[in-house]
Amino acid sequence: MLRNTLLLAVALLAATAQAGDIFRWKDASGIWHYSDQPVPGAERVGSSRYVKPSGEGEAKAEAAVGARQPTTSATPTVDKVREDVAAMKAGKCKEAQDNYQQTINSRRLYRSGPTGEQIFLNDEEIDAARVTARANMEYYCGK
Repeated sequence: MLRNTLLLAVALLAATAQAGDIFRWKDASGIWHYSDQPVPGAERVGSSRYVKPSGEGEAKAEAAVGARQPTTSATPTVDKVREDVAAMKAGKCKEAQDNYQQTINSRRLYRSGPTGEQIFLNDEEIDAARVTARANMEYYCGK
């Protein structure tokens, strides 16, 4: 049991260490730039690591809501939660669509190096970034 817990903790730490935030900003020419390094005026738009949730939590929540008929006083709360979830999904969908269009429209993509320099991606890395962006869009938008 202790061994399994230790292995799980190590796996979670490794996964967390690889995940990183992605920031975007618009330059003076109106061109959007994306990086894993924040710059003044940049906004956080997501994570550079794509992890598709298992959906187990959503299924359990739906089962719990469906199994219990909410009382009249709880119905507005349940409706509000559903509206909030729908709004969050719509926002994530828009972000994913924008990111996908950015990766498709860009001739060159880059990541920031350890000292902040731009390291341009090769063709295989660009293809992988585009596939990941498309997968995120399909996941969040249901397409």
